Amino acid sequence: MSDETGPEETTDLARRCAEAAQDLVSSPPTDGCVVDEVRAEGEQVAIVFRWHDAPHPFVIRLAADDGVYGVWTPETSVEEPGWPEAWALDTRYWLMEELDTGYAARARRRPDGHRVELLPPEPRVDLPPRPTTDLDISPVPQYSPAVPPEVLQRWAQMVESGVEGPVTIAWMGDATAEPGDGLTDGAHLTEVGLDAAAARRLRQEGELGAWLQATPDDEHAGWAGHVVLGTARDGVVPVLLLETSPDAPQGTRDALLAGAVVQAEMLGGRTLVVDDEDGHREISTSRLDG
Repeated sequence: MSDETGPEETTDLARRCAEAAQDLVSSPPTDGCVVDEVRAEGEQVAIVFRWHDAPHPFVIRLAADDGVYGVWTPETSVEEPGWPEAWALDTRYWLMEELDTGYAARARRRPDGHRVELLPPEPRVDLPPRPTTDLDISPVPQYSPAVPPEVLQRWAQMVESGVEGPVTIAWMGDATAEPGDGLTDGAHLTEVGLDAAAARRLRQEGELGAWLQATPDDEHAGWAGHVVLGTARDGVVPVLLLETSPDAPQGTRDALLAGAVVQAEMLGGRTLVVDDEDGHREISTSRLDG
């Protein structure tokens, strides 16, 4: 384990917290996450990991003197002997929740050697703000959602142990939902003139990598657009379809492409290829915007 990566001196607290969190390497916090290294850096602990098929390794840095999830007891503090273990447990649950709910897609990013550092989505005073938009980019629902049994078991164990987590009765109920036949997936998009049938056809042909939709914050404004990605081949993911509705707000195409870049990375692509009225573009999926 490397104690430091620069001139900043590694603190004893950061070193102890990093040592307490070493089990993340042998026992990752959630499915799809492989932790390569946990090390102390100055007053922080760096967690280097891989996420699903993303080609870039990620790094998250957390302060050793602050918890992020709230697992520790009120009596536990930095001065207490049990703080490193409480910090490590807290970090494990934070990583599990955040990664399972899309942190790799939401986070801001900046280069970190051959890695990509993930930073909190909200702008910080020492970082340039990410452009904001009044659009929500999300996957187009396909079939009824089903929660994998191993995820249900993991959360059930957390609830049993007294740890509060983002478990709702409705979410748990999704586990028993019957999948649909897929023939009407995206039907809501056709109401504003978007070609959902093309996406379903690409899926049937085995060419669908991802399907995203844009929704304005104003739910009464209707659907703004969608983008269909192909599968990754040799690190390249193509945009097969990009449409916006007649009443789509300005910036919809850019917002869809930004979401497509993240999805392309999750599909294992290093490059997103776009051919449209703006010409041929190749966009790196590292999306280093910090």
